[in-house]
Amino acid sequence: MKTYRVTGGSDDLFDKEWLLTDGKGGYAMGSVAGACTRRYHGLFIPALRPPVGRTVLLKAVDAFVETGDGLVGISCNIYPGVIYPEGYRTIESFEVGRTAKWRYRVEETLIEREVELLDGEIRLRYQNASNSTARLILHPLLVQRDHHTEQEASDFDWKAHLSFNTLDWEVSESAAWYHNFVHLRESERGLPDREHAYRPFVLSKLLQPGETAEISAKALSERSAGFQWDEGDNDNPFQEAARAFVVQGGDRTTILAGYPWFNDWGRDTMISLPGTLLANGRVREARDTILGYARRMRDGLIPNRFLDDGEGADYNTVDGTLWMFEATRRTLIAEPQQDFAREMSVHLRKSAEAHRSGTQFGIRVDKDGLLEQGGGGLQLTWMDAKIGEWVVTPRTGKPIEVNALWINALDVLLRLPNPPAWAESAIRQARRGFEKFWREDLGWFADVLDPESVQLRPNQVIALSLNSVPVEKGRALRALESVERHLFTPKGLRTLAPFEPGYRGRFEGSMADRDSAYHQGTVWPWLLGPYVSALARFGRSGDARRVLDATMPMLTDCGLGGISEVYDGDAPHRPAGCPWQAWSVAEPSRAWEDLARIQRDTA
Repeated sequence: MKTYRVTGGSDDLFDKEWLLTDGKGGYAMGSVAGACTRRYHGLFIPALRPPVGRTVLLKAVDAFVETGDGLVGISCNIYPGVIYPEGYRTIESFEVGRTAKWRYRVEETLIEREVELLDGEIRLRYQNASNSTARLILHPLLVQRDHHTEQEASDFDWKAHLSFNTLDWEVSESAAWYHNFVHLRESERGLPDREHAYRPFVLSKLLQPGETAEISAKALSERSAGFQWDEGDNDNPFQEAARAFVVQGGDRTTILAGYPWFNDWGRDTMISLPGTLLANGRVREARDTILGYARRMRDGLIPNRFLDDGEGADYNTVDGTLWMFEATRRTLIAEPQQDFAREMSVHLRKSAEAHRSGTQFGIRVDKDGLLEQGGGGLQLTWMDAKIGEWVVTPRTGKPIEVNALWINALDVLLRLPNPPAWAESAIRQARRGFEKFWREDLGWFADVLDPESVQLRPNQVIALSLNSVPVEKGRALRALESVERHLFTPKGLRTLAPFEPGYRGRFEGSMADRDSAYHQGTVWPWLLGPYVSALARFGRSGDARRVLDATMPMLTDCGLGGISEVYDGDAPHRPAGCPWQAWSVAEPSRAWEDLARIQRDTA
């Protein structure tokens, strides 16, 4: 498994983050410095109702080394106006792969700490890597809360949810509350940022040279197996990073949209599936994931997102279902399977017929063969930011990528068993209607028709990436040139060109500030996938490879081994949003596999 390393003394120890996952929605996460800078940070955050019900149980373990001058901390917390202990100063090195490991130096004493997340259990190992004995003092800090909230200082029965194994440690019953931890990332987002934690006891142990001591904690909840991976040897640099998001929960395999705060979203799952499951050779699980959504369709639409209760779902998406057609196509190419093809033919036909006749949210095929959607107060495309009743990026009408996906959906339907008789004429009409998106005077495609929006946005690259959508090569290359000049950055594509009214170059401030910039210039890495595919489709494979190669360093920009949800539109393009976003790694992973296949076929 790939390991990511950070050297002690770096300026960004509080900005770099690490993540361990258990394959069913639970995780451990923190800053390399050791401080919990987010409410989502903690050493043990199991999903008590996999893949949801994520609950912070073990926030941190304060650790001290006994010296002749007193105790020196090798852990780190942030309080109002002060950092205590200052363990980040003692870090010599850090690495994360299957486990997370720190190496601390206190005078001549070297302590190595390793964190390992298992099924329903967290293990912490401390090794004395010195030539002399060392006494270690540990203070476990407990909370008991949903990972979206902050812990109040109130009585709670931690023993009802957590059990500790402290064998071979001296245990001192010394209960106390620790007050006013500050979560800096929540402060920046204008959210509640203070937390309290409970210390039930203190542990102490004298470690001989080379000796390792362990403590562990288990969640007292029903155990279930998480999604398991085999070791792979593919040269795809994004393949392994994409695995973190695949989870097994209850009766379904699914893909979480991001760590730490997203559940599974239909659109994100279908876009991410080729670069996660298929890129890793897990075709059976890809079929299971698609069928899990298809069997939950309502009025021809798959769930947009599953709610935190694990039962309910929202269906407000126009493109999530259309991405399922493409995920189905790729899954059948990876491994033809007749039972899957027959069942999906039924589901997809029902979905397409619902789109033709009209379904929820104003989604229906217009007389020109194009798909229209939306209405007042609705945000149905992937550009879905909404503040109160204000839809920040209104795209009511006929968005370009939605209609490209509709054409692609019809093409998929025609290739499945028992295609409907109307599909041939429908795809011909939709392809003719798609011609209206081209703007010769601008050199790019309109973003939306009826009503028309010709703002330069990246959604046209999705259309250009789909082989089933006919586009004249000269037009495609002109559009890609405009995208390259105004939207392309080393971190992804801007969601709006800087010269357009309403452009926002920084993703910062309160949640309302961030939402208002979300698709108004903010860079999204996932768009590099369709951009690379579009470049390759229209004869620029060399450029496509260079773009992908330049993407690899993003795996260490913020979340080590992941790629952030978004970056600033303006240089220096700081990472922001969710630090591990599924489609941010899955789309480069998918594009890498596609480019490798093209190179093999043309060799």
